[in-house]
Amino acid sequence: MKSQKNYYSALAVLASSIFFAACEESIDVPTGEMFADFSVISYGTGESYVNAGLEKEALFSAVNLSEGERFVSEFNGEQIVMEKIDASELPFPLNILIDVMEDIMPYVSQYPSENSGDEFTIILERKDGTVYTSTASLPEAPEITFPESMAEFEATDDIIIQWQTVNSDVVMLDHISFCYDIDSAGGDPMKILALTEKYPDSTSDSESVMVLDNGSYSISAETLLGNAVPAPGLTRCKVRVEITHTQTGVVDENFHARSVFEARQIRELDFYIKL
Repeated sequence: MKSQKNYYSALAVLASSIFFAACEESIDVPTGEMFADFSVISYGTGESYVNAGLEKEALFSAVNLSEGERFVSEFNGEQIVMEKIDASELPFPLNILIDVMEDIMPYVSQYPSENSGDEFTIILERKDGTVYTSTASLPEAPEITFPESMAEFEATDDIIIQWQTVNSDVVMLDHISFCYDIDSAGGDPMKILALTEKYPDSTSDSESVMVLDNGSYSISAETLLGNAVPAPGLTRCKVRVEITHTQTGVVDENFHARSVFEARQIRELDFYIKL
């Protein structure tokens, strides 16, 4: 489980870990007191990533599976025992935070399919022999049709984002600008983090908006770059747009009522704004 997407997940988990006051062993927590946070996510790469995390009813307390208990995912008849991302294999400096990371990492698995309607199951097997089953199906993917990947625009241009509609009322649209040489990082999340620290004012605040699924949304020129200050010598800023279509699955009724299983199709596109 060494995919780059899982490295990004690790960064996100680390960023949120300060909110967890403690970790508990599942053997000490009744199923009804567990908040299940399940998801299956596709990025348009041909694979789907299944994630399972638990939190105790007392807020901010992560739950780790005790010996004799496990998560199993299933898709198209294939079952995989879900495992935590191996913290020791994460890039520096995450790999020196193993004790912290291993407590809060989700359990993960992945499958080579991302079709609309693909049904994924997460099974919690408890030591007493009880089994709790939750399912979710991938929704339609909001494939982005305009602009073209890596297209260039003037700083004064309003950008119209177009996508294939997905028979939903709304989709989530996110965009963020990078006014430093993010391409030099080659997609390495730790190099991107280092650049962010070097140029703290060169990344605009990301914007997330729930938009109607009518296949088109205009982002104003002023919003694209926000308050980002271009790094010295930079001639263009990169903008990343993400469109997410989410569909809610069914969580086993024995988990806490706040539990959720979301299936997400995420499509992203990068383009440039000339300075």
